[in-house]
Amino acid sequence: MSDTASMTVIAMVLGTVGFGFLSARYGAESRPGFDERHRVS
Repeated sequence: MSDTASMTVIAMVLGTVGFGFLSARYGAESRPGFDERHRVS
C-alpha cells in the first residue's frame, strides 16, 4: 500500500468515526435509526 493510499484510508476512518460520534451525540434522540442506516451503508 502506498503512502497516499494509507493516508486516504486513515482519513476515511477518522472521518467516519468523527461523523458517527457527532451524529450519535447530536442526532440520535431526534433521528432514531440514523446510526443504523449510516453503519450499514
